[in-house]
Amino acid sequence: MMGKYSARSLLVISYAISICFVGCTNVPFSVEIASSPEEVNEYIHFYSETPSSLERFKNDSSRLFLLAKGAKIITNGVGNMYQRDLDLRHIVSIKELDVNSTYQYQLVVEDNTNGEPSQVAVTAKLGYASNSWSIQSTILHAEIIKSSKTPCDELSRESNCTKCMLTGRCEKGHVSLDPWLKFALKTQRHIQIDKNFLDLKFLGAHNAFNDRADFYGVFDDCKWPPPYKPLWICLANQEFAMSDLLDLGVHSLELDPWWCIDKLTLSHAKDKGLGCSPTDRAFSNGVREIGNWVKKPENKGEIIRLYLEDGADHTKGHDDLINGIIEKYLGEFVFTPADMKAFHGRWPSARELKKMGKTVILATDGSYTHGGKYIHNTFWQEWGAIEFTPYPDCGGKPRSVVRRFFCDSTHYGPFWNGPAETGVILDFTEYMKCGIEYSDADQANTVMLKTAVFTWAEGEPSEELKKSSCVYIKASSGRWHVATNCTVSMHRACSNETNKDQWIMSKTMGPYKEDNTQCPEGFHFDVPTDGYQQQKLREVLKQDVWINLTPYLPLLMGETIF
Repeated sequence: MMGKYSARSLLVISYAISICFVGCTNVPFSVEIASSPEEVNEYIHFYSETPSSLERFKNDSSRLFLLAKGAKIITNGVGNMYQRDLDLRHIVSIKELDVNSTYQYQLVVEDNTNGEPSQVAVTAKLGYASNSWSIQSTILHAEIIKSSKTPCDELSRESNCTKCMLTGRCEKGHVSLDPWLKFALKTQRHIQIDKNFLDLKFLGAHNAFNDRADFYGVFDDCKWPPPYKPLWICLANQEFAMSDLLDLGVHSLELDPWWCIDKLTLSHAKDKGLGCSPTDRAFSNGVREIGNWVKKPENKGEIIRLYLEDGADHTKGHDDLINGIIEKYLGEFVFTPADMKAFHGRWPSARELKKMGKTVILATDGSYTHGGKYIHNTFWQEWGAIEFTPYPDCGGKPRSVVRRFFCDSTHYGPFWNGPAETGVILDFTEYMKCGIEYSDADQANTVMLKTAVFTWAEGEPSEELKKSSCVYIKASSGRWHVATNCTVSMHRACSNETNKDQWIMSKTMGPYKEDNTQCPEGFHFDVPTDGYQQQKLREVLKQDVWINLTPYLPLLMGETIF
């Protein structure tokens, strides 16, 4: 019946719904939905090629489409009955109650009005109408299932996740971050406040949207880190949700918008032959999640970079739709190409962006900017992590060139091995030493993020920072410490006034003072503001030295100084 799909074929689906929540009230509901041959093929192709709860139906394309599309229709029907705009995100399980007729589903749905996921249990009759493409569906029972706590998988457990979903992956908002790590990464962002935007160093997430917290790669069986076994499957690039990655200090996120099955989604791997999933997340819901994070008072002034991997084959135009979603959820915070004109060809500093309240920069990897209302052309080079070499070679990167190093953790059995093709990022240490602008990792987690710290020693600051606090670098470790006594005599860290990458120690020693009296002519008392400068200072350290963190202390104490 489903072997060939001609251009003239239309699949018409009709169903009646009888829903039982609390009290079990029967309410009839019917609808007809037409499916094009293209849609039928998309469904069958995806579910026959990837792991899912429909695995046992792979060799029966007729039933495969019936059950996969049926889950989508049931979701829409439940949403219509209860005036909720629902998207199907995952078919958890399906049980056949009688042959070719009644099925029991457990589904994960996402509410498009607020982005919240729910679990739904549904019992439904499904079948093709006689001599036609019509699917008849009757929902016999539907109820919302209360989320239960599930043991966490290894990556979520290592990041001290406090609650995992039915898939064993960390539920949004439950990643626990060590206060020391959070403050250290915050320090490293804030000391860059006077750098030009192109000089800012970001921790990034490759394909940040493609995360298991949002039900991508639910059936992944690969163990991180690589190497993988030949038949392992790893479809998700990240373990944690985008909002959790932002909380962790990962402020450069990649999103892949696609126009898939008449909808703008966040999708992956179309070029690898897997196509778009019918359960992929709506682009609007992903952008809203980021917008909600940006608007939280505690995130005011945090600069984030959003990289849209896009092109004509991705989103097929739809400029108004893309721009409308960005405007709705991020608009006032976006530094636009029009805003750029006021800077006469240069990028603003972080301080200038914060002062304007324009802390979100969107860019594409080419010139497909949907009219350039919000999205900038590319301004960086793309290199795989496999091409990176440790300091001092740094993959041959000149200091003045903006470069992104990324890796891909996905693995499709014998068909694609991301780690072998692109390399992997397991440790940020050398990327920090090299001052890489965008270090975009897969499976970003707290263990990995600790390797990005080049400032505070663990446990520091050992006391609450004050405007009078004085800070020094310990020569043996290269880490920062708060001094308990600012009158102790030490050398000072001095940077070249015209080339901050050049550092020396003052020849004389003295107590902490925010002046240049101990630094030689042409140098001034300073603090390294990125990992490359920190490394250059470490190379000349022979003893502990004072560093001039004083100008940044108000910002680190939570004051607005921009």
